[in-house]
Amino acid sequence: TSGTTDAPGTSGSGNDLPVPGCDPLFFADFSQDPVGALQYAGGGQWSWNPDAGELTVATQTGSSFAWISGANWTDFTAYTRLRFGSGYGLLRGRGQPNGPGYYYTSIATQTQEIRSGISLNGQANPIDAAPTMVEPGVWYTLRLSLLGTKFFAEVDGISTSFDDPTFAAGSVAIGGYGSGTVTFDWLLVCAP
Repeated sequence: TSGTTDAPGTSGSGNDLPVPGCDPLFFADFSQDPVGALQYAGGGQWSWNPDAGELTVATQTGSSFAWISGANWTDFTAYTRLRFGSGYGLLRGRGQPNGPGYYYTSIATQTQEIRSGISLNGQANPIDAAPTMVEPGVWYTLRLSLLGTKFFAEVDGISTSFDDPTFAAGSVAIGGYGSGTVTFDWLLVCAP
């Protein structure tokens, strides 16, 4: 079953969600200021473009993430639409801003792959990866599903998966890693 949250979505409703059939736990299309809905962690610089409805992170080294505030979900599917200047774009699940770890999936122009795994105590451990084409300036929809111990991630029909019991519940985050910029158009979390 899903956990509950008081975390507000910044905008949107069930009638205009980008994923048909979603029972939304959270939705932000970044047409409104995401302050309050998201909690930022890491060393990057975040900027919000209200005219375009986009949230951009620029990182030099390391990672920077925007976590959904107050969320502690067990089973869910998260989606985000992202575009690269360069660097890695990531989606995290079942973690917290200052927690010991989380599950993750990433895509990047540098590696040309979707890579998924677990991060524990600051150490990322890739478990599954698959080649995919990632081009700067192109929008991609990245999906991460966590159902029990089952992990599944997908972009453009290319997927990764594994089974792991380490994290039972937590929030969802979008973010970037390495030197580059990543822009996010929306973030959606759906109940199973």
